[in-house]
Amino acid sequence: MSTKYIRSLTWFFVSVAFIFFLAFINLKLHTLSFDQVDYPFYLQFSAKLFDPSLSARYSLNPEGGNWLGYTGVEGKDHFHQSLHLEIVKYGFAVIYRLFGAPEAVFIFIAAIYLLPVIYLYFIHPSNQARDAFFVLLFAVLYLGYPAAIHTITFDLRPRVLLVPFLSLAILAVHYRRPIWERVLFFCLLCLTREEVILLGALIILYNLFRSNNPGDRLISTSMLATIWFISLTLIYAYLRWTKYQIDPTTSPFAPIALHPALFFLGGILFAFLIVGATHFWDPIEQKIAHPGRIQILSYSLIFIFLSWPLFEPLTRPGSAISQKLAWIYMNVSMQSLYFTALLLLLVLVYAYISTPAQRRNYLVALTALAVFSIAFSAETLPGFIQAYRQETGSARLVFDFRDSVQPQTTNILCDYATYQAFYDFERVAVYNRLPWYLVKGNSRYYPKNISALNRLVNDKIQYIVISRTSLDDIQGLLEQSALKPIKVSENEQYLVMQLR
Repeated sequence: MSTKYIRSLTWFFVSVAFIFFLAFINLKLHTLSFDQVDYPFYLQFSAKLFDPSLSARYSLNPEGGNWLGYTGVEGKDHFHQSLHLEIVKYGFAVIYRLFGAPEAVFIFIAAIYLLPVIYLYFIHPSNQARDAFFVLLFAVLYLGYPAAIHTITFDLRPRVLLVPFLSLAILAVHYRRPIWERVLFFCLLCLTREEVILLGALIILYNLFRSNNPGDRLISTSMLATIWFISLTLIYAYLRWTKYQIDPTTSPFAPIALHPALFFLGGILFAFLIVGATHFWDPIEQKIAHPGRIQILSYSLIFIFLSWPLFEPLTRPGSAISQKLAWIYMNVSMQSLYFTALLLLLVLVYAYISTPAQRRNYLVALTALAVFSIAFSAETLPGFIQAYRQETGSARLVFDFRDSVQPQTTNILCDYATYQAFYDFERVAVYNRLPWYLVKGNSRYYPKNISALNRLVNDKIQYIVISRTSLDDIQGLLEQSALKPIKVSENEQYLVMQLR
């Protein structure tokens, strides 16, 4: 095949993948299949941030922790309080404000996800058909891996953008792109989440070893190290501002976060060492027989960091091994990050294969991996599509009801399963977990919140929208009131009741 034909085929595959992503997004948005807590939390942030008609408070407050050991309830004290510094979610809010629909945010995420393939298409030398084919294989592996589509639709969690932004930053460093490109993509990674503290350090280290010009090495490494240290400072200041507590049992990194002096001393030491190393690396590199191996080794350190969230759940007390393994399996954004890190390693290795025969064999191996990836996707995705299509029919009842009432004035009680349909309603509550502003602490969880639920139902609630799995709880709640509910609509999975 000619180089031109292969490059056209790459564009065709990217276009088909993007169209498929959009169709999958549209299908899933007509179901109630997103995460029942995190998805409406992020979507409610986007919907409320720039809407003056909606209050700056959450209808449901998630709780958890981050890799630094900070734990607590999100959004309990103010609207911007979170366990993660995810600046990019403010961009999501801008997009939502402009278009007024979650579809726009998902399309934005899908477009960003494609960027590494498009970027590699333009920066990888493609004078020969073999090189053009390499870019095509990268596109197939990056976009065709089964976790890719699930990552794009993974509950609007900003961390899904770690995948494209990390890819762009590594590719820019690896192909020795202009400094402004490396800085730009590094900054984008810094906007995603606090994992940039470790991921960013690895990118800076790889930039140190990969740069082949002393002046470029000094300037680029110094700029990246400065941005990295500013990000480290902002992350620490933000997490301290949120007033979350550090639980040393939740993370091996918690002892560092517990001691500000140690935290910043480590950051300053790394920045000074990495910048200082730019003055000494050039003569050292000239004495090394295979400097490329040092570069590959420096990048491979990323797997040490990525191994922690993979194996950490296996060490958690209090849950069965099967539950811990299920957590790993379901965390699709982390699956995609693992695979992307490995795929980028394959890209880096390709540059150090010198002979045509070795490159040909390498491409054969990548082709086999790409075929396996597409076959795996073809085997697993139809099941998800079929399930979502079935869910669409049942969920239509909930969305039809949503469209028939006013978001600002209607008082609704729902359950975990239906809450995501009412993310932008001002007066909505989830009976399983009342919002922090109504009931604080563990008393907000059902059934400890029965007394608060009774007051809410008797005084305010107009409609109850639930799945049938919650019917027994709601019937028990209504028996304690004098209200006589009227069924508005129902199907085999959901039902809507009117109280007043």
